[in-house]
Amino acid sequence: MSQGNVAQKISQMLKGRRLTNLPKVLNRLKYYGIGRKVTRSMWMRYDEPSYWTVTRVLFKEDMLRAKAWGVLTFRGKTENRIREIRSSRKKQWILIDTDEEIKNPFVGKRHEPKISTPDN
Repeated sequence: MSQGNVAQKISQMLKGRRLTNLPKVLNRLKYYGIGRKVTRSMWMRYDEPSYWTVTRVLFKEDMLRAKAWGVLTFRGKTENRIREIRSSRKKQWILIDTDEEIKNPFVGKRHEPKISTPDN
């Protein structure tokens, strides 16, 4: 993959967001991102998918530092074991949007429940 394609792929993935460290990415998610997929910007240069599926997160008291564990899929090959996610403090992490969030227009928006009244 050429340098131009890598830069274009990263900018498309970011969509106006900034690269940040893994604890900041996971801290703002529901259930601290357990079950979600995250990737490092440097892995965008590969054509095959490379990401971590987060399985466990342990934050420090200040909520700025954390240890995270997950299952690694690197260049299309998924490991069979859970291990600690390394380099979590580097500002290279991106959250991979799930298909459900892309399809569902109500994700991230607050909506009130509809109250139906019986017809007389």
